[in-house]
Amino acid sequence: FKYGCRMIEGAMKQVRKGGYIGGATGISIEPIIRLVEAFFARISTQVFLAIGGDIEHKLANIISPMLKLRMVTMKPKPTLSSIQQARDSLLELALQYRRDMTMAQSKALGIRFDAWTEAFDEFRGAFDRNSLNSTDKRAFALLELHRRYLYINIAALNQPDREDPSMWDLWTDQFREMVEFAIEAGGLDVADATADNQPQFYMEVGILPALFFLSSKCRDPEVRRRAIDIMETNHIQEGMWNSKMAAKVAKRVIALEEGEFIVKSSNDIDDLARVRRVAVHAGPEVAYLNVGYELHCGWVQEELD
Repeated sequence: FKYGCRMIEGAMKQVRKGGYIGGATGISIEPIIRLVEAFFARISTQVFLAIGGDIEHKLANIISPMLKLRMVTMKPKPTLSSIQQARDSLLELALQYRRDMTMAQSKALGIRFDAWTEAFDEFRGAFDRNSLNSTDKRAFALLELHRRYLYINIAALNQPDREDPSMWDLWTDQFREMVEFAIEAGGLDVADATADNQPQFYMEVGILPALFFLSSKCRDPEVRRRAIDIMETNHIQEGMWNSKMAAKVAKRVIALEEGEFIVKSSNDIDDLARVRRVAVHAGPEVAYLNVGYELHCGWVQEELD
């Protein structure tokens, strides 16, 4: 992926300079290069979101040219005219998120997000749910899922102590709603979803990043296990996200936090036992992941098949 990003960047520079890119047939492959660039930009978006917008991360310099990051300027009262526009504009907002944002920056992002939310509610209100086809229903459910995903992340930045692992308990109700929207967005609420459990591949950001985030931050035992069950029982690949892999890491987070105790609510998990962050490292030719879990006492490193 890293080499691919550099190759595409080099090829596009040659195209912009007016250089010829083609094979022995004499047919320019510029349209193909642009298509590949678009696909790599999608993966780059997923990588950038996965590293929390950390511009100091070693991957940031590689993917930044693919993303062409810029601040989003929104009209005082933006309007949405299509599901695709709603999705693209929400994703642009998500790309402005940084874990290390100042309070002023996070509040400014919150204002832009609130404007998007108002526009989305107005756009969705124009549709009668009963008149929507299954594809549009799933698309709206995915938007509702990511709406809550981004809302929680922005709200967490505005807390007095961003490092307090118990603050995520404030949004248990939203986490519960996210599970329901993930089920609908993934088409897992239909009668034959379980019977026809075939592997699914999507290039776009879908339900997996939100479900992994939910299962690692929500300490309600029922809600987080429902999220993991969705990932574990469905073979889904969304760009860089793999459902089985995400479920394995999430289950390990639960094991570290709950231990041998019977947990009935998030209040039963001590702050000192809570996992702050998860870092996953993998090479292209290894059969295991090196996973780091940040606890109160420091990082714990483990290998996961």
